Amino acid sequence: MFLSFSKQKYAIEHFNKANYVQKSNNIVKRKIEYLILY
Repeated sequence: MFLSFSKQKYAIEHFNKANYVQKSNNIVKRKIEYLILY
């Protein structure tokens, strides 16, 4: 029970980190596109 809970918590944290990284990468891409286009 405890083990599965800690695994779940780790998975959620890992997912949140991946989500955050993806969002910041998208922002960087948009900035680069903006600089290239305009």
